[in-house]
Amino acid sequence: MKKRAPTNSDLTWHHSGHSFHTPPIPHGLHNPTTTTTTPPHKRAQLRFKSLPVPKGLGFKSGSGRNNFSPAPGELPIVICKIQIIGCTQLLAKDRNGASDPFVVVSVLLMRHQTPVAKRTLNPVYNPKDATFEFPLYLSLADKLVGVELVV
Repeated sequence: MKKRAPTNSDLTWHHSGHSFHTPPIPHGLHNPTTTTTTPPHKRAQLRFKSLPVPKGLGFKSGSGRNNFSPAPGELPIVICKIQIIGCTQLLAKDRNGASDPFVVVSVLLMRHQTPVAKRTLNPVYNPKDATFEFPLYLSLADKLVGVELVV
């Protein structure tokens, strides 16, 4: 019996003993491959594997490797919306046994940050302050290697 390859709806992300379902990713852009946590209380990274981009879509490879700007006039093919809900059991960094944590979310050169949660090891973030949108462009698909979350 052949093993079925996992689909986007089968993927679950595990971090610090908690499971998170990975929402579907638009077909043809990327497939999630691995999740790493190093160390679990500090950093989580979701990586993507690039798929070949079909010819004739205006994608040029080999030029502008360090250019993270979309092609002039290019519209995003999708908006990736990431909501930070909260963190649990963070390590204490202050002398009083607490921390003032915040989360930084980075995609390519775009970066967003949650507000600082004062004196807590289990911050919970308000959706209006911790929901971020990242426009994704076809011309930058080969440069998108992951979404980085740093606490």
